[in-house]
This record gives sequence, C-alpha cells and structure tokens, in this order.
Amino acid sequence: MMEVFLSFCPESKEDQDVAAYLFDFLRGYRIRPVSVNLRGTYGERVLRGLRKFPYRIDYFIVLLSQAYLQSAWHHKELAAFLMYEERRRRSGRMIVPVMLDDGPMHPLLEGRSAVCRVDPAKPQLPCQELLHHLQSARRPRRKVFVVMQLANDALNHAYEVAMVPAIREAGFQPIRIDQYEDAGNVPMAILKRIDESDIVLADLTDGRPNCYFEAGYARGLGKEMIHTVRRPAEEKGLGLEFDLAGNRTIVWSSHQELKEKLSNASTSRSE
Repeated sequence: MMEVFLSFCPESKEDQDVAAYLFDFLRGYRIRPVSVNLRGTYGERVLRGLRKFPYRIDYFIVLLSQAYLQSAWHHKELAAFLMYEERRRRSGRMIVPVMLDDGPMHPLLEGRSAVCRVDPAKPQLPCQELLHHLQSARRPRRKVFVVMQLANDALNHAYEVAMVPAIREAGFQPIRIDQYEDAGNVPMAILKRIDESDIVLADLTDGRPNCYFEAGYARGLGKEMIHTVRRPAEEKGLGLEFDLAGNRTIVWSSHQELKEKLSNASTSRSE
C-alpha cells in the first residue's frame, strides 16, 4: 500500500478541512495518508527524524496556502523534505505540491509546477488529478540489500531458496553484491548498494566482522533493518555481538522457517 505524508498548516481552518477531505479520499484508493506533528516530535532535528520515520513514505503531499507560505516552521519542514528527496533521488521527485489558492509557488519549490489547485470550498473537484499523479508516478519496487557471508555454500543455498523468494513475494527486489560483475572495489561497492537500498537484511551467522561493519553502516544511515542468524547446532547462544543482541532478530534453523519468518517481516513493511 502506498503511503503519503500530508503536510499542511494546522493553524488554518481551511487547510485542516482540505487535509481531512484528502485523508478520506485517498484511503478509498488504498493510499495510506500520514500526518505527524514533526515540530512537536523532532523539533529542529526534523531531517534526522524523517530518516528514522516509522512509516515508509512514498510521497510528501504539500498543501500550499498563504498560511503555509508565511509559516517559518513549514519553511524548515519543506527544506527537510527536499533534502530527504535528494537522498532518495533514485526514486524521482517525492514532493507533490498542491495549491490551495491562487498564491505563488513556495520559493523552495521554484521551477516546479503544482499537481493541481484546490478550492477549499470545493476540495473534491481536483482530487482525481492528484490521484492520477500518484498512481501514474508509482516508485519502482523497493530494494532489499542482503549482507551475509558469501563464501559459504549452506548460507548461499539459504539465500536462494528462502531469502530471495520471501523478499520477492513481498514485492521487493533482492540485491546481493555478487550479482554485479562490475563491482570493482567490492567494499566501496557494498556501501554504495546499501546507500541505494531501502531495506538491509543482515544475516549475522558466524559473526563475520565485515557483516557487522556493513550492518552498522546501514544502521547509521537510518535504513530499515532485518537481522537474521542461524541457530547453532549446539546450544551455546546465538553469538551475536555488540548491542545487536538487544534488537529484534530472526533466528532460523531450516530454510522453511527462515522463509516464513522473513515473509512475515517483509509483508509488514509492504502493507
């Protein structure tokens, strides 16, 4: 299900009414609208908050009214959206401007066009234009980069028969560095692929230092993470290092168990 963040000026009654109408309208087309008081939740660190947002946002719908244009806070909020969009530039433009009156475009969005103009007294009229834009500009399938030990036949088999099917069935694209013949400098290529991915699945079986480094790098970028580890034959603990032992980790013994648990985890992210 597509998720969109609705940014508007809550101090304006007209803006509130249009936002409420859009919430109901979009839900009817399996689009989940989200609105959070970013100032109250994250304050000046709004960009950092967006990177750790509990929602996977496909688009930011910005209701541009006179009240929005005059709001110093919403200037900061929109600047954070633009920086977030730039970081996700492979997915195209994420900001969807909607004009609520005949005012000018926001100066930060100079050079862009509004998707539609809404009369606050008749908000239902241009909603189909907005819907068409969202549906025709759907982002490509989200990528899951898999961090794991490669020189291990058993783990490679688990990747092929459990990880790849579970990721694809959830609507994501599985990526592993050995898919790329032109990887060149492999450590740098891995970091590049992590940066370009939406979710990172890190299998920490056998505690390989490079896997921990790559998982830590992804975590530092604020990536969505899934940790997995194969249950050892002897009950000597899972062998997880550092503070990852306190994070939710999928523990698996069989390929079927791994596939089922990954399917549950991935589906919750795709709905």
